[in-house]
Amino acid sequence: MIYKCTNPSCGNLGEGDGLPASCPECGSPVKEIREEEMSGRDWSQLGGFWTRRRNNEKRILACYRRAAAMGDVWGICNLGWCMEAGIGTEADPKQAVWLYEQAAETGYVPALCNLGVCYQEGIGVPRDEGRAIELLTDAAEYGYPRAQMILASCYEEGDGVEKDEAAAFQLMEAAAWLGHPDAERELGRYYEYGVGVEKDEKTAALWYQKAARQGNGEAMCNLAFCYESGIGVEKDETKAAQLYSEAAGKGSCRAMTNLYALSRESADPGKRAEGLEHLKRAASWGYVPAIWRLGCHFYYQDDPTGEMAVRAVELFRKAALMEDPVGCYQLGRAYWDGRGVEEDDEQAFRWFLASADMGDRDGQFFTGFLYEKGIGVERNLAEAERWYRKGAEAGDLSSMLNLALLYRRGGEDFPRDYQKAVRYFQMADERGDGRAANALGNMYESGQGVERDDEKAFACYRRAADRGNLSGLNNLGIFYENGRGVEKNERAAVDCYRRSARQGNVEGMTNLGFCLSEGIGCRKDYKAAREWLSRAAQKESSRACALLADLLEQGQGGEKDERKAFRLMRKAAQGGYLYAQERLAVFYENGTGVKKNLREAFFWHETAAGQGNGEAMANLAWAYQFGLGVKKDLGQAARLYRQAIRAEESLPVYGYLGELLEAGAGGEPDPAEILDLYRTGAAKGDAVACLNLGRRCQRGDGVKKNEKKALDLYRKAGGAGYAALASCFRLGIGAERDMREAAAWYRKDAEEGGRTGMLWLALLYLRGDGVRKNRPRAEELCRRAADIQPGDREYIFYRMHPDREELRQVIKELEAETADEELRKKLKSMARRLAAGDKIQ
Repeated sequence: MIYKCTNPSCGNLGEGDGLPASCPECGSPVKEIREEEMSGRDWSQLGGFWTRRRNNEKRILACYRRAAAMGDVWGICNLGWCMEAGIGTEADPKQAVWLYEQAAETGYVPALCNLGVCYQEGIGVPRDEGRAIELLTDAAEYGYPRAQMILASCYEEGDGVEKDEAAAFQLMEAAAWLGHPDAERELGRYYEYGVGVEKDEKTAALWYQKAARQGNGEAMCNLAFCYESGIGVEKDETKAAQLYSEAAGKGSCRAMTNLYALSRESADPGKRAEGLEHLKRAASWGYVPAIWRLGCHFYYQDDPTGEMAVRAVELFRKAALMEDPVGCYQLGRAYWDGRGVEEDDEQAFRWFLASADMGDRDGQFFTGFLYEKGIGVERNLAEAERWYRKGAEAGDLSSMLNLALLYRRGGEDFPRDYQKAVRYFQMADERGDGRAANALGNMYESGQGVERDDEKAFACYRRAADRGNLSGLNNLGIFYENGRGVEKNERAAVDCYRRSARQGNVEGMTNLGFCLSEGIGCRKDYKAAREWLSRAAQKESSRACALLADLLEQGQGGEKDERKAFRLMRKAAQGGYLYAQERLAVFYENGTGVKKNLREAFFWHETAAGQGNGEAMANLAWAYQFGLGVKKDLGQAARLYRQAIRAEESLPVYGYLGELLEAGAGGEPDPAEILDLYRTGAAKGDAVACLNLGRRCQRGDGVKKNEKKALDLYRKAGGAGYAALASCFRLGIGAERDMREAAAWYRKDAEEGGRTGMLWLALLYLRGDGVRKNRPRAEELCRRAADIQPGDREYIFYRMHPDREELRQVIKELEAETADEELRKKLKSMARRLAAGDKIQ
């Protein structure tokens, strides 16, 4: 039975088994109306009644067909809609277009809009963006909200027209002011994100509220998100949950999905279960974000049997096959992790790439990462750069960081670009990333890609530390300790190291241990130093191993343990730590915690020198000079001393090199070069250079004779010049003769391990010259001198004696005076070696 409202201003039509008591729209009485009495408009209204009920497509089609047959333009247009959408019949897009054209020719605005959409989408006609825009513009100018909305989207996206967000805003605003709920919702979005208008979150929330009051489910969802996040309104999660529930009740799958996300924060198991049911409902309706979120729900749970991961992969695959970027990414992650599916790097790459192609920034990051590492695909740094850049431009922090690191490191066929590295570190730093701030500090500290600036580096490290980056906190401590970019403050440095160490940072533990052992910014506490260094060493810190080894060797902070010290030093050296490699060489030279082994010592000197370190090269040169663990090679020694100077100009090896060149190690000696080496070395405080330049000044050899200057140079030479100073006071060279002063300097030389000082002081003790006679003391000094071998470090002082014949006479006199037969033999042997030319070898 068809019925019609008797109220002329209402005129509502409906159909049912009987007459309702009153009009459901206005409450007025209704009356039955026969089909033959109905106009075309009546049939269109009845079609609208059945369209709203959505339960009888055949009747919808029949009503609009009757209306169209009677020439009702509304009926013609809606019959076109039935043909387009396949309502009550098979879809016939061409017939739909013909019907829209018939209605449009009468000036019916909705038909103009529908026809424009057909041309825009290529429905029933070839796609024609120009014609589509023309028709939509005509409909919009008539004030038709749907056309205004569609046209606004075209201007927003630049679809068929030049992109113009201001024009998009004007059109959407016009539709919203006409009360169209979808337009009100979209206008809220424009205000929220600043599309064609200044961003205004409060106004955005107001428009969402207007649309929500009209029952628009998606607007309710948007408003709920505003309350959840405090966008344009005061944050209120209870209100957000209420609005999400209302929106979900209106079929908003997005609201259902967001309800699930909100429920995850709840401590109430019932609410969490309810949220999961909402998610499952949205997923069952085919809402793709709900599908992959449900997959994530299963994937990231404790899953001892692996069953949940398998279910998750099924959902990820379903979303991926629906061409959802996040679904593709999650499926790639499953293949990458080997959870719920067999691990497969090639499949992981395939799905990451699919995700990346669809604009997912996580997928873009992983695609770049796999290209960079050559995992699941051939290594290609150019492709890695391309995908990292896409991810970075989409706002992905990991992509920004990896791209910056890629530019900083460079690689095969991929040149370094420090300036680009700085640009992307800055981009990530501006987004509040602590790792980026720390890396940017490294760039300012080293002057890579930017002008070196310790103050800016310090500011970067402070930002990194404030953001919880432990490396940044440790670097901040280093700058405080050394007064770089900030006033020196060792206490502040220790505070940084301690905070970093307590949070598990290995470098912080190591630096704190070092400060405690040296008393930097705190009291010395060897025991605490050992504890922190032990913790760092357990985390494989080579530097901590080496520093702990030093404490164990010296017995500082606990029992002395040379064997353990050796093991730790070896571990640090094997880890590539330069200091440890040099110290390990010394351990082998001296037999500290291990059997003395000069070959091993040489190996570690050579290993350290291979890192380009000047001091290591100098030690290697020493080994070649004296044949310590390797065949003597004075030419190689000279070459290595030269390399050491080039690597580090401040190294005190100018004197050694000069002596070698004087001995012909580098070919025909060049007096000018040798003198220049001594002068340069002396100016830099090189003890041996000071000593040799002093001798030349004393003798007038290549320079003007100047005994007082010689005396000054011997003083400047420190331990290397003690014996020469003693000789000057003994002979009255550059100063008045003073045997007590001479004895004092010989004693200093002897205390430093110098053989010359030992022998002369022994003779003075025998003679009672400048000291009281003391035969036992003299013999003790002779024994010490005799025990020194040419390879020992102390041998340097022996070979520095300016007058070898004089020293031989000293030995002979000592030999004649001693009653100890064994000591006499040692002294004879020493004299023979001296006479045979035991000098620079």
